[in-house]
Amino acid sequence: MLKLVVLPAISLIVMVPLTMLVIGPLGVYAGEAIAFVVNWLIERSSVFAGVLVGGGWSVLVSMGIHWAVNPIMINNIAQNGFDYICPFTFACNFAVIGCAFGVFLKARDQKLKSFAMTGVVSIALSAIIEPTLFGMLVKNKKVWLAQIIGGAVGGAFLGIMKVVTTAFTFGSVTTFPAFVSSDPMNFAWAMVGMLISAVVAGVLSFAFTGKEDQLA
Repeated sequence: MLKLVVLPAISLIVMVPLTMLVIGPLGVYAGEAIAFVVNWLIERSSVFAGVLVGGGWSVLVSMGIHWAVNPIMINNIAQNGFDYICPFTFACNFAVIGCAFGVFLKARDQKLKSFAMTGVVSIALSAIIEPTLFGMLVKNKKVWLAQIIGGAVGGAFLGIMKVVTTAFTFGSVTTFPAFVSSDPMNFAWAMVGMLISAVVAGVLSFAFTGKEDQLA
């Protein structure tokens, strides 16, 4: 009976000061450093920035420090009317979709197949990758690697073609209108980049998934 009260109380006593004094500041500084690096790369090599952000965005999401980059995108939209970073996050999301679909096609376990297809649909409609990321990719490092590679390849293509968004948004099918700009090819190249991310990640995840894999 005491455990129900004492354990949460002790957890709060320990974690609240620790979060305020150590974990919180470290997270802020880490996020600011990442934002600085991304901004610096965009100014010098959009291709390398596409590889780094497209491939590494899911890693940042897994640590919760991706939010530090969002103000840069918002500021770019406000000042310039477009942003180069946001398309790379689309590459990440569609690589996750590709991975989930590859797992769906390969796995035999019905729970895993159902979870994977749910990820495909939910990300395509809402751009929320966390359930699939933590529920499947983090638990299967090979599939996560497939997603990282797919996002990096798609991001590199988007960087080469200088694809931009005209609004700050999260990557899903429903937010494709953000790619509509004065350049009519911007939307077309964006669609090609999304397809590259999904196909590369899907093929690799299909190869890396075992038929007997189960949902942990």
